[in-house]
Amino acid sequence: MAVTVTKYEYTELLPKGVYFVADIYLSDVEQLHAAFPLTGYSFAVPVDIARDAEAVIAVNGDCFVDQRGAGFVVRNGQIYDVNDTTADICALYYDGRMETYGPGEYTAEDVISQEPWQIWHFGPSLLNADGSPKESFNISEALLITHPRTALGYYEPGHYCFVVVDGRQGGYSLGAEMQTLSAIMHELGCKAAYNLDGGASSVMVFHGQVINRPYGDRYLNDLVVAAEIKEGEE
Repeated sequence: MAVTVTKYEYTELLPKGVYFVADIYLSDVEQLHAAFPLTGYSFAVPVDIARDAEAVIAVNGDCFVDQRGAGFVVRNGQIYDVNDTTADICALYYDGRMETYGPGEYTAEDVISQEPWQIWHFGPSLLNADGSPKESFNISEALLITHPRTALGYYEPGHYCFVVVDGRQGGYSLGAEMQTLSAIMHELGCKAAYNLDGGASSVMVFHGQVINRPYGDRYLNDLVVAAEIKEGEE
C-alpha cells in the first residue's frame, strides 16, 4: 500500500477553498473497506473508528445507518439491501473496478453477478463515462450549492483517491458546488468519481489524526478506509 496526501489551497477551480487529496495504491481491493464503530452499527468519533480499523487513511462514508433499507447496499462483501432507488450508486468490485450507475443503468442481478465488494448509496456520480465533468447531477437542487464535500475517485484497479473539501468557514474555505467537485475529480485524472456524505460529516483521518478542518465535530456511523488486511481476515 502507498498513500500520498496533498493539500490544495485557493486554486483556480476553488478560488476560496481548501481541499485534501489522498492518492492511494493498493495491492488488494480488500485493503479498501468500510469501517464501523467497534460497539456495533452506532455512531462514534471518526478518529476512533479509524484508529480501531488501523487505517492508514480514512474518510467518511455514506452514513450506512441511513442507507439501510433505502437502496442497494453492500459492505465488505456482505449484501445488506437490494432495493430500487432513484439515487446513483457506486460499486467497487473484487477485481478492483469501480463503476457508478444511475437509475435504469443497471440491474441488481447483473451487479451482483460481478461480485461487488462495496456498494455505496448516496451520490451523485461526478463524471461522465469518458471521465469528463458532468454538467447535471442526479440530486436535489439544495445539494448542488457550496458545501463541504467528500468524494471517492477511481483511476484503475488498485489506484484510487479520497478527496475532502473543507467548507462553511469564511476566510478559510467555503466549500465546493457539485459542479466544482466534478471538475476537481476530472482535473485529478479520475475515470470515475462518486460523491459521499458531506457537510459536517466531511473528514479525513491520516495515521490516526484528523488532517482537514471539519465543520463541527459530528459523530459518524461509517468510514471508508485504506488499511492493511489483518491476519485471518482474508
